[in-house]
Amino acid sequence: MKKILVVMLASSVKRLYERSGGGVDSVCQVLLGEIIRKDQDCRYRVVAFNPFNDYVCQGEEKQLADHVSVIMYNHRPWRGIPSFVSQNLIVLREAIRFRPDVIHCHLAAMLAFPFPKTRTVLTLHGYKKICRQSEGFLNDFLYEKVLEPTGIRNADVVTTVSKEIVRECRNDFGKNVLLIKNPIASRFFQDRGARQERDYYHIVTAGAVIPRKRTLDCIKAVRMAAESFPGKELRLTVCGPVQRESPYFLEIERYLSEHGLASRVDFLGQTNMDRLLETFRGADCGLFLSAEETFGLVPLEMAAAGLPLVATRVGVVEECADDFAGRGMRIVEVGDVQSAAEFVVEALQGRQRQNPELRAYIRDAFHQESVYREILSTYGP
Repeated sequence: MKKILVVMLASSVKRLYERSGGGVDSVCQVLLGEIIRKDQDCRYRVVAFNPFNDYVCQGEEKQLADHVSVIMYNHRPWRGIPSFVSQNLIVLREAIRFRPDVIHCHLAAMLAFPFPKTRTVLTLHGYKKICRQSEGFLNDFLYEKVLEPTGIRNADVVTTVSKEIVRECRNDFGKNVLLIKNPIASRFFQDRGARQERDYYHIVTAGAVIPRKRTLDCIKAVRMAAESFPGKELRLTVCGPVQRESPYFLEIERYLSEHGLASRVDFLGQTNMDRLLETFRGADCGLFLSAEETFGLVPLEMAAAGLPLVATRVGVVEECADDFAGRGMRIVEVGDVQSAAEFVVEALQGRQRQNPELRAYIRDAFHQESVYREILSTYGP
């Protein structure tokens, strides 16, 4: 039986989707669910690093299924030791103990050691400064110039979710990089049921409340769209982590106060998948106006949940723009708040009806089962 060591970022492993930091955390939990449900022909050990850093009993091994065990650590495992040092020592120790046939790492900085006798697969969810938040000059330099290139060179197979990263890696390393998209969890494709009748329109966006996600653009678009509905209120729900003392959130608060919108915008904060799904299914329109994405799960999750959608031309939306637009997705350029507002009005007036072909297309191309089959093919015979 083939043995596979998977190194991932995951805040919830014993009860999947109970919480999530979004992005890579969400993707890894979806893939872990597939490992548990499907692949019983292999034996898996998962090393899961928790981005919230609140595990008390680090290093405990838990059995998630007969063929899957997990060992949980905080993303910053040991005090007084740089994270990348402790993370790589943990990966090395588990590789020595488990003796896997394949190591699949979702974090480039954790593949600093070479494993010449083991097939190594690296999935890049970001690259250099592409959708990576700065952690300071020294940290950025170490990651971009040392750790990430070392991980890429040590990997036998490199995959990524972005065509932009494929191009950059091929230019930098002359290495063939495989494009394997992020998975959309199957629960997003469940029928949303009848739309609830109410005396207001409900619009939803999701993502961290940071400048790159353009949360303020969403608020402005909803305010502009509201001018077309003088007798009905438009409300916006923002799903995602909020740093309420940050300059960007304070700017948003000033805008809400100036325009009397504070009661019409609800910041849910960090949400788990159940809450996110509940919010999507109760909304009338999805809005995603991010300025940059490596992939961009949120707009696909909204569309999979059945929402009419307005999204910026970034990440996977840009890469599949013709396919998405031809099936009912409304796509705008970054910063074009006016067009976004007009498309929101279309959706709420019923003139934009999502083509069922969009959900079918996303299901066929991005469903968690099909993506996992692609990943399995990288592990070799």
